[in-house]
Amino acid sequence: MSASCSTTKQSSWTEDFGRVWNDFWFRPADPTLVSLMRIGVGLMALLHLACYSGDLVRWFGVDGLLPTQTVDAILGGGSTFHPTYLSVVSSPATLWIIHACGLVAALSLTLGLFSRSSAAVTALATLAITNRAPVISGQVEPVLVFMLLYLCIAPAGARFSLDALLRPILPSQPFAYFIHRDEPSFLANLSLRLMQVHFAAVYLMMALSKTYGDAWWDGAAAWQLIAQTHSRPLDLSALRGSEFLLNAWTHFIAWTQLLFPFLIWNRFSRPVLLAAATLTWISMLPLTGLTSFCLLMLVGLACWSPAFRRTSNAD
Repeated sequence: MSASCSTTKQSSWTEDFGRVWNDFWFRPADPTLVSLMRIGVGLMALLHLACYSGDLVRWFGVDGLLPTQTVDAILGGGSTFHPTYLSVVSSPATLWIIHACGLVAALSLTLGLFSRSSAAVTALATLAITNRAPVISGQVEPVLVFMLLYLCIAPAGARFSLDALLRPILPSQPFAYFIHRDEPSFLANLSLRLMQVHFAAVYLMMALSKTYGDAWWDGAAAWQLIAQTHSRPLDLSALRGSEFLLNAWTHFIAWTQLLFPFLIWNRFSRPVLLAAATLTWISMLPLTGLTSFCLLMLVGLACWSPAFRRTSNAD
């Protein structure tokens, strides 16, 4: 009898786990939030690609500052493989045409025109530049690319988009992949969940990286960032005598990033963590000057929006 009872408990546990697992990943979600995230990510991608326009040929041209031979030498004589179609570009005209295609794709994603395909092309354009010259890439590219790839899954053009305007006009059969239906979808949920898990891992890695040095432990990191005159957008050196404020600022950033990947999943602590993370990235703007990265991380916080939680009972 005890064996039968044990089997029943095990079966109940596995069924409960499977139910929670399926509800977490595959419960249909309203496409409103993922459509709004498409606009934010699309604008950040457009800004990121546009930043290269001023010096496009100077960086990536055949006679530019970073020819493929130089990049291979910097990366160890070509010992690592970085696939990119920009490595075969031989003329400035071709380079500009390819770059313009990436800009058009990012604009199309922002406006919601063939959103899945636009997200894929924008991700490809971002990766092409990153792999062509990784020495000038930064923190933005890894986060931007995974957000773009997850938008390829989602019906991100279901709302607030040109796709929504074209939906009544175009026949549904040949354009079913491109024109998203405005209804709850498990793909919307899956895309957002993948973003959530990936962002939690990003926060964990950022927090762990801060444990290697003493600056984030003794509270000196905020002042060290302020003292770096080559990167700070604002001169905050007047805060030098405010030791308590600088220490509190440092520990607030460090503890927010450390607690975020663990407490963000709890419905009661989530609003506190979202507020703390928002303040963290806003405060990092004058500290670091990493405007694009901080804005992108603020956009990423939207995947935990209450609008999404109202469509799911998995939390």
